[in-house]
Amino acid sequence: MAIPDVRLAHLGAGCNRVVNALDWGAAGLLAYAAHNAVMIYDPEEARVMGALLGHTDRVACVHWLPAAPLGLPPSTAALASGGGDGTVRLWLWSPATPGQPWHLCATLQGHTTPVTSLASLPAPGGSGLLLVSTAGDGDVLVWGCGAEAGGGGVSGVSGEGGEAHAGPPAALRQEAWRLRQRVPLGHVLQDCAALAPLPADPSWLLLALGGVDGGVRLYLAPPGGDFALACCLAGHQDWVKSLAWAQLDDGKLLLASASQDRNVRVWAVQQQQQQQQGEEAVDGAAAAGGAAGAALLTRYAPKPLLCTDRRKYSATLEALLIGHEDWVHSVAWHPVQPAPGAGSTTQPPCLLSASMDRTMMVWRPDVATGLWMSEESVGDAGSNHLGYYSCCWAPDGSGIAAHGFTGALHIWRRPRSSVGSDATHGGGGSAGHGGWLPAHALGGHYGSVVDACWAADGACLLTVSEDQTARMTTRLAGGHWCEIARPQVHGHDFSSVATLPCPAASGSGGDAHSSGGGGGNGGAANGSGGPAAAPRYVYASGSEEKVVRVFEAPRAFHDTLALARGRAPAGGGATATRSGALGAALPALGLSNKAVYEEDASGSAEAACLGMGALGLGPTGPDFPQGPDLAPHSAPSAVSGPPLEEHLAQNTLWPEVHKLYGHGNELYCLDADPRGSFLASACRAQSADAAAIWLWDTSKWVGAAQLHAHTLTVTQLAFSPDGRFLASASRDRTVAIFQRREGAAGGDAGGDDAAQPFSLVGRIKAHARIVWGLHWSPDSSLLATASRDGKVKVWRVAGSAAEDAAPPSAAALAVACGDSVRSVQFAPCCQPGAGYHLAAGLEGGGLQLLRLTGSAGGQLAAERVWEAPPYEQHAAAVRRLCWRRDEGSSGGGERLQLASCSEDHSIRIFSVCL
Repeated sequence: MAIPDVRLAHLGAGCNRVVNALDWGAAGLLAYAAHNAVMIYDPEEARVMGALLGHTDRVACVHWLPAAPLGLPPSTAALASGGGDGTVRLWLWSPATPGQPWHLCATLQGHTTPVTSLASLPAPGGSGLLLVSTAGDGDVLVWGCGAEAGGGGVSGVSGEGGEAHAGPPAALRQEAWRLRQRVPLGHVLQDCAALAPLPADPSWLLLALGGVDGGVRLYLAPPGGDFALACCLAGHQDWVKSLAWAQLDDGKLLLASASQDRNVRVWAVQQQQQQQQGEEAVDGAAAAGGAAGAALLTRYAPKPLLCTDRRKYSATLEALLIGHEDWVHSVAWHPVQPAPGAGSTTQPPCLLSASMDRTMMVWRPDVATGLWMSEESVGDAGSNHLGYYSCCWAPDGSGIAAHGFTGALHIWRRPRSSVGSDATHGGGGSAGHGGWLPAHALGGHYGSVVDACWAADGACLLTVSEDQTARMTTRLAGGHWCEIARPQVHGHDFSSVATLPCPAASGSGGDAHSSGGGGGNGGAANGSGGPAAAPRYVYASGSEEKVVRVFEAPRAFHDTLALARGRAPAGGGATATRSGALGAALPALGLSNKAVYEEDASGSAEAACLGMGALGLGPTGPDFPQGPDLAPHSAPSAVSGPPLEEHLAQNTLWPEVHKLYGHGNELYCLDADPRGSFLASACRAQSADAAAIWLWDTSKWVGAAQLHAHTLTVTQLAFSPDGRFLASASRDRTVAIFQRREGAAGGDAGGDDAAQPFSLVGRIKAHARIVWGLHWSPDSSLLATASRDGKVKVWRVAGSAAEDAAPPSAAALAVACGDSVRSVQFAPCCQPGAGYHLAAGLEGGGLQLLRLTGSAGGQLAAERVWEAPPYEQHAAAVRRLCWRRDEGSSGGGERLQLASCSEDHSIRIFSVCL
């Protein structure tokens, strides 16, 4: 039989909420930390190109290494990352290498606590590379890559288009690195570091360290020697979070320091003779006042000195930058740019700062007075964003990036006047000088993604997370995957979600059993024939609270989804579903949102929608080039392109239509009847009464029954695709099967057993450890279970539609997966002669695809036909898998899409051709 073709189509994850977790490399790629992985992100294509897996704890900092000292070819790049496991790992990123785009080259072990920052500098004379790491253990480590290893060129790396490399370059190998120096600082922990050579003595190196005491320490190292403390720059009143060096054309070396005291300080390191000459000039112009007077006041103050064997340098305060209203977390100097002349470069005196006040500022010295001023400011005017952690420049200075509290990347670009920018980048500049315009950046969850399901028609993937958000991801008409809605922003960590099928909406675009939550109804029109009724998108969610909440898609989402598919939205009030709410708003300190209707938001919705026009995200209208977050009155509205983070966070909520009360503990799992009649829910439990499964009648939204079978928490519920059965898995290591009573209409929960819509068929002692997941085959004849014991078991359920089913006495098949299995899911198709395909998600992040074959009623056999390679695996437990048919693909074979979500904050979507 043919081996399935499985390819990773989409990877999304949010950035860790720590400083130094983002860096923009010279190759034009962004690297950011996401849980235990490092994501490589292409800002031009707005997609994650790959994940670097190796750390065993949270990644805290990333740093691109200079390519020249390492002898890297242009098609590759080197990256360093530090994590909570106390290690610094060196990676080789080679996208042109087939099969394995990344390679873990070396692991530097020296710290005993999480690494907080990294800094690098080519060694004097181009003889290697220095790498400095700071950590919470109070030590600063200086790592060296020697000349004998650094001059090895590119041996072991194939050329462009060659075969997979046999190993990393010599300069990146484990044996090339050694611990050059350990700088102990005791209880004065250092959070950041920066390296630079002295201007007139490039063989002397200067190391700046910023710590929790508010001081900036300067260490000086002679050629080939160790770093020694030279001076301490005092002034900050709180922790110093970021440091950055800049070498100006006039020979002045500037150090920028960002602190939690809300200020940025710029320090100047220059030769003592030059400073004395400057002071003599000040004496002649003291009467002029202004800057000359300020210099006169400080000329006799003691200055920290840095002494080499030939020169003396002084470190003085150049400027105090006041403007941010909250902690300043990061600073970055404008990149070095080519200058007129052969091989010459220049360093513009331009500084970028990022703060928790939701702004980034660009600072420059005034040409006339020399005073540093805030030249430009960008950011988010919304109320649900808590600011930025790290900031960085594009290699050519045309873009800036930051990551915020919600894990999202924020990118702004300056449009080039010589060429027209695309719609994503805004189209044109602001009046005067073409300021920064927001650009689309792929986002993701910043907490464990605990559940996922495809929408009723399979058009969107709905995911919920412990970051207290529900997110809707879809594929645009051009093939690009992105988040288009954030239906729910909750006050509790989510635990479960289920899509509710809506039989009233019919069409031809859906897959009846595409989601793990119980299938779906028909989809929207496929673009041919007459108009079809718009599908209703309804889902239920559970969280740490005891309430099941039900949401329905508003008109703004239907229009956005239609535009994403390349179709015009339906007219107002064309269908019953379009006559409802335009969107929803979440009141301050509220858990339940409030529906927003068109008449309530006519002015604000029009303003917000027109504001999108300047970004190519909606109808053309008056310019709001700063983005939708600065529109006069932000309100629910449809967008025609990938929405910005600010729009997603504020304008894409779904109205809450029902609340279901009854559980006594936190909700744990949900599932929906594919016939649309019932919703099943279960909560955390330590007793048989609390472990009851509640059935909710979706026609009246009242409790219909309570099903008792377990003594501990029910971990997953699954209706069979034909609606006849309901299966439940539990922490008590059993699986229960319930059968529908076709004549029973249901009644009040806990009523007479004769009125129960489902009756218990049997209870199976399924595994030796906790049963994490279960799922039915597409023909409802097989039930697969997954357990911590590392096995996937398949059970046959006998009985026709006209007779009562019999519980299986033994498993028809048991497959050992080599690790604890957290999730299992049957593919929604049965190919003649090919049997069933079953996907399994493992505790360690692995993914496996099993093919089940065998005669009807006979023995089953399992074959592992695919296993995710290391660079496509998750970094933590896979919490949920869900399949759908890929309606947008063409070609032979059965084409499906498999979505997986994990505790590593990421979602992955694989294209599978069976």
